[in-house]
Amino acid sequence: MAEDAALAASAASLPAVRAVLYGPARTGLLAFLLLAVTALAGVLLLNVNHVQRLGQILQSVDHLHRVQSVGLELTRLQLGAAEGASLQGDDVAQLHAALQPFLDPTQDLAPASAALFREASDVLLATDKPLSLRVALAQRALRDATFSELGAGSGQLEASVADARRQTGAALLIFVLLPVAGLLVFLHRQRRVASALASVQGLLTGLASGQLHVVVAQTTDPVLQSLFATYNRAVGRLAELERAHRDQARSLQDQVHEATQQVMAQQGALARSERLAAVGELAATVAHELRNPLAGIQVAVSNISEGMVDPALRARATMVVQECQRMARLLTELLASARPPVEPQDRVNLRALLEQFAALARFQAPPGVSLVVEAPAALWLDVPAEGLRQALLNLTLNAFQAMREQNGQVRLQAAVHGPRLVITVCDEGPGFSEQVLRQGPQAFRSGREGGTGLGLAVVQRFVQSHAGSLVLDNAAAGGACVTLTVPCRRSASQEGTT
Repeated sequence: MAEDAALAASAASLPAVRAVLYGPARTGLLAFLLLAVTALAGVLLLNVNHVQRLGQILQSVDHLHRVQSVGLELTRLQLGAAEGASLQGDDVAQLHAALQPFLDPTQDLAPASAALFREASDVLLATDKPLSLRVALAQRALRDATFSELGAGSGQLEASVADARRQTGAALLIFVLLPVAGLLVFLHRQRRVASALASVQGLLTGLASGQLHVVVAQTTDPVLQSLFATYNRAVGRLAELERAHRDQARSLQDQVHEATQQVMAQQGALARSERLAAVGELAATVAHELRNPLAGIQVAVSNISEGMVDPALRARATMVVQECQRMARLLTELLASARPPVEPQDRVNLRALLEQFAALARFQAPPGVSLVVEAPAALWLDVPAEGLRQALLNLTLNAFQAMREQNGQVRLQAAVHGPRLVITVCDEGPGFSEQVLRQGPQAFRSGREGGTGLGLAVVQRFVQSHAGSLVLDNAAAGGACVTLTVPCRRSASQEGTT
């Protein structure tokens, strides 16, 4: 059982074990990809910054080319004036127009360069100064602006070179640290895997030895916590199965004990039945041998009593005749209880059968006791008629005996339910005792004084021989009720009626 529990726990913890085994690989791969993406993003940002700086440098170079062009034009004008050529206002206007793009605020110029370009433009437009002086002052301002732009471009170039160096160093650092970081992450996860596997081995070893104990996880590792939680769930389930197994084994033991007791009781009942059968056979033999002499005695005493004159002797002879009749009935019941009731089915009118039986039974009813019959009219059935009459006679006589000291009714009710005939005989007497209700009819045991205990036993044998049933009960208002059920078959013309 413990080995099976270990196997079950192993199967239940497979998802957590997979997480422990495959988790390091996934974590390492994710860390490597994250570092790689971070490195590429850093290099890309450095390249973008470098490109922006190169654009600024190219723009500064373009500014210098244009400034040099304007400066060369001013130099040409100065040289022409030195050689005796006259300066024209159109030339100055062209120079002023050439300086206008540098005055645009959107131009990326050094602050000093923008001021110098503004000074050169203003000087060229100063009409209060000689034209040659204005050209010379503008040329000096442009020279200073050129030096300012050269300084700014040199600074940008140096910054770009520094950025390129930092970019190269960062790339080298990233591509050196990336494998190292991946290796460190892998080693860390590998150590977690080894620790988790050792924990699993210890848990399964304890489980195989039958230790179904819940484990408290002394770790903050979510993977190990999940593994321990899965193990605890498996242990809880195995503990429930173990308890269910023990309960089932205990239940099986109780069932075996109960079955053994039932078998022993059945064996005792069978032994009692065999003894009763032997007694019944002996009683039947004795009854058969006594009936004829008893009939002769009854007839002889009856004949003798007819010639008696003395009333006292006649009364005694009458008592002898009555006792002989009682003994004859007793012997008849003994023979009926011992004789196997094998009887064919007869087609009868149920209402007529019961009315004929009631007409004869009423002659034996005590004074003040009436017999009422309730049965469906014009219903033809195939039933064991003779045995049914004898069973009803025994039940009715028992009811009469129970009401011999009181007035009332004995009700005989009949109905057909499907393929079965149900007849209930109820009286208004004291009812059955608790022992009779609990044990049922038993031969030679009667609940009333002077009873033989064979009436109900004969009825029970009759219904059992025809696959029927006999139910004893007491009515709520008082009195005994006996329900007799036997199979029946209706005629073809009355199928479906009740």
